Parts: sequence; structure tokens; C-alpha cells
Amino acid sequence: MRFGEMNNLRSIALAFALLPSPLLGQSEAVVRRLVLQGVSVVDASLEASSRPNRTIVIAGGTIEDVFETGAKDVPADAELLDLPGRFVVPGLIDGHQHFSLGSTERRMARLRFLLRAGITTVRDPSGDARVLGYLGLQAERGEILAPEIFYAALIGGPGFSEYGPVAAISDGYTPGLAPWVREVGDTTDLERVMIEARAVGARGIKMYRYLSPELTLKVAEAAHAEGLLVWSHARIRGHNGSDIWATRPSQVVQAGALVLSHAGHFACEVQPCRSGEERGRAVATVPPDHPAIRAVLQDMADRGTILDPTLVNAEVANDEAYWLRFAAEVTSLAIEMGVPIMAGPDIPDNPDDQEFPLLNRELELLVSEAGLSPWEALVAATATAARAIGEERRRGMIQPGMRADLVVLEADPLSDIRALRSPAVVIKNGEIVSQAR
Repeated sequence: MRFGEMNNLRSIALAFALLPSPLLGQSEAVVRRLVLQGVSVVDASLEASSRPNRTIVIAGGTIEDVFETGAKDVPADAELLDLPGRFVVPGLIDGHQHFSLGSTERRMARLRFLLRAGITTVRDPSGDARVLGYLGLQAERGEILAPEIFYAALIGGPGFSEYGPVAAISDGYTPGLAPWVREVGDTTDLERVMIEARAVGARGIKMYRYLSPELTLKVAEAAHAEGLLVWSHARIRGHNGSDIWATRPSQVVQAGALVLSHAGHFACEVQPCRSGEERGRAVATVPPDHPAIRAVLQDMADRGTILDPTLVNAEVANDEAYWLRFAAEVTSLAIEMGVPIMAGPDIPDNPDDQEFPLLNRELELLVSEAGLSPWEALVAATATAARAIGEERRRGMIQPGMRADLVVLEADPLSDIRALRSPAVVIKNGEIVSQAR
């Protein structure tokens, strides 16, 4: 790392450290209470059923209590929303988005669009940490209408600095040397890489391209040692035209990745994917229930490794229908074998042309194409996604002590997952951020 780049890193770390705390300079605030009364609660703890006629008491940004309506008195100082016949689910978590590129105006429009649709948290597995960190801080403090943002440092092997998007998200650094997008090799000080990733606010790392099985294992071990989550493409691509610095899905799982993205990549466990053409051929010809794929999925189920299938990506980014069919059938087999599923589209939303976010489309494809029940799809965008970002003790469930991120619906999502398209009320961190008229 050059001297100037080291100074840049110190400046970024100092800037993050000096950002004002919301508690500094403030006297003790009065805790605001909000009560949702008469609702049916739907979350991952209920095993495909709802709990009717419940009252949810929110104190500040936390769920204080959940009980049968009428069983306890409602706090006298609370704001009461009487919502008989409505359904409440946890705030949705979009497990695969990318926000750091594009204009500020466009980015903010997307974030507002997602929040108003009931998406209170997003996972961005690769991007410019300077942008994502500041957006995340503003979202956490309620200064902008946006979901909370959890992001990763992007890791690639030898030659990664020459991959086109690397320069775009590391402006001001030599490509491959920014703390949030790094090229690593056998002699890289991986402990330092992980410390730098944490310094810029990364919740985890994403293993992406040009990592051999041996280097994949070293990178994952270094991340775990520093307390970072490990996310990865299901297959780590090698240099075009060769298997050099490539890693199959089975090897990514064995390295200890928590999340594997893209169900279509599982074809690369069976056939070579040294180029885009070869990968397309593998997806078109490999049976989704091939014994080698079954073996990977069984290992994932045994370890609790999460599959992020990105069915919308398979549907939109590839013209041939077999891409979605293969990805959906792998996902169907995965849920049957006990693999946790997380929902995320990996395609940017366009608020000007969409009535609802692509996460909703992802959930609907999980139901219609992969055969998940509406309850399993809801869990994919709540409890499982919360575990994927290390937030399972704070998000994704409607339980006392959890964050008060909630979505009120007019209809039962367990009867029709499309009920998630039109939230009546969205609550983030205990505050109403959107309410249908």
C-alpha cells in the first residue's frame, strides 16, 4: 500500500470514528410508546400459522411486549393504532442489493422506494464502503428515508484488480488496494486485510473471483478470526478460459462461507464453467438433482449454510428460460433437504417503472417456481436473512426485545404472498415511516 493510500485509510477510519453519536449532547429522552392492537402476528416462530388478536407494545425502537388483546392494560401514554383484521410481519430484509454506484438522486429514490414497501433492512455484498457507510449511518439515525444497510468488503484473487467494476468502486485508490475491495494472494497479510475491512464498517466479506480452493479457505479463516461474516458466490470464477484460481460450490461450503449466492452456479459443480458460454451450457444440460449437487446441498444443510438463489437475476439477466428453471429446481431441492433460503433479487429496482420492489418478485418466484410455501418465503426475507447479516438476535422476528421493524398488511401473506405488495403501515425502529391513506 502506498503512503498516500495509508493516509486515506487513516482519514476514513478517523471520519467514521468522529461521526457524532445520536446520544451526545442530548438529555435523557422520553421513551415514546406505540401500540398496535387487534392484529394477527405472522413470523418465523409460528410454523406456518398466524397468532390472531394480538397487541404489540413498542417502546422507543424495541418491541416491549406481545400479548393477547385485552389480557393486559395498554400503557396510558401510548399512541394507539387499532388494527382489527390486519396482519403484522417483521420488517422485510432484502438479502441482495447494490447501492453504491449511480447518481445520488437515483440511489436515494431506490432506498425510499424499498422502505415505503416494507423493506427495513438490506444486505449489499459489494460496493464502495465510503458511500454505503455514510448511507447506513444516516439510515440508522433516521436522517434519510432508507432501510438499514449491511455491507461487505469484496475479495478477489490474483488479477482481480483488472476486473472492470473494481476501479469503479475504489476511486482514489490503486485498484485492488482499497480496504473494501481487495486483491489478495498467497503472500498477502490477510489479518491486515480483515482489520481494514472492519475499520470501514464492513459486516462481512464477499469472496468473488480468482480464488483457488486453498486461498478461499485462508481468506474465510482470516475473516472468521476477525469476527467478519463470510459471504460468497456459490462458484468462484477462475480466469477466463482456465480453471486457475477457480473454486467449486462444494469447496466454498467447506471453506465455511455462511451465504452462497446464485443457485445457477451449482451447475458448475458438475461441469466446467471457465467462460460464460461454458456456464450457460452447464446450466442448460446438468440435471438440477445431480448427485454432486445433492451432496453440496446436504453439506449446506448439515452446516446451516444459507442459499441466496437470486431467482429474479436468473429470470431477468438471462434470456433463456432454462436459467430460471434450473435455479428454481435447485432451490426447491435445497428447501426439501433443509437448506436455509434467503431472498434477494440482485437486480436494481427502478421506482419509476415498478409498482413494488423486486424483492416481492423474488418471494413470489420462490413460491410459484421453487415451490416454497408462503411461510417459507416470508422466513427467507426475515429470520433467515437476519441470520445472514448477523442480526438474528435483533431482527426478523416479532418478539419482546427485538427491534421494532414491522409491516402491517391488509391481507394474510400465508394465504397469498402477494399480500406483501401493499403494506398499510411500515414501522422502522419504532417510528411510522409510511402509512397508506
